Amino acid sequence: MKKLPPLLIKSLKRETSHEGKWHHHQSGQLFVIKQGLLILETKSGRSMMPSSCAGWLPTGHSHRAKTFGPLQGISFYLAPSLCAELPKQPCVFTTNELLNAIMDRMTTWPKNQIWSLEKEHLLQVMLDELKNLQPTPLYLPMPQNKRLEKIAHTFILDPTLSKTLEAWAKTAHMTKRTFTRHFRQETGLSFTKWCQQVRIMQSLEYLAKGKSVTWISLMLGYTSISAFIKIFRQFLGKTPTAYLSKR
Repeated sequence: MKKLPPLLIKSLKRETSHEGKWHHHQSGQLFVIKQGLLILETKSGRSMMPSSCAGWLPTGHSHRAKTFGPLQGISFYLAPSLCAELPKQPCVFTTNELLNAIMDRMTTWPKNQIWSLEKEHLLQVMLDELKNLQPTPLYLPMPQNKRLEKIAHTFILDPTLSKTLEAWAKTAHMTKRTFTRHFRQETGLSFTKWCQQVRIMQSLEYLAKGKSVTWISLMLGYTSISAFIKIFRQFLGKTPTAYLSKR
């Protein structure tokens, strides 16, 4: 009897924008994007995966995916037994050369081939690399408190909103102190930092749609193009132009 492989590999390919349905599965899932942009929504937050990034989804998380225009990538499904030492929450990593080489090698494996010791060793190296990668700020945690969740969704729908902390707290029927404390407790981020992250993630979506840096900086309410570029570099380590050159 053949030994069932602990790893399944499927290609990801879309020619046009697509929005999937909510679903879940018992395996852990690793998304690797080669071209385009994928947004993965879960009940606790959303992950944004541009090219050169990998997104991790732990077992059992209900989720749906959105794409914007053409997309190419790979999806790795890992057996639950392999996921014990991987992150317990969704996250996004920037891949490295070794990990890319391992995953490219795995995609050449013939389907239905017997699981071998050589494959087992390569899979273990991949897991070791994943455990050592540092998450990027491309995962946006969502608060679970209903009042805070409503505020969060309001800002996501319109990232140009420039209310003061006092005004947001009043909308949530909280004091400024209570609002800031609970928001950080539930997301791990200050509300100001969280809003910056929303704008950067929205800018990536606009870049994927072909919008210019000037248009994006104006659309998202930045005081200048240089202010947008500065924040973009702080979050992603490169300018929007450099990011586009890697896609």
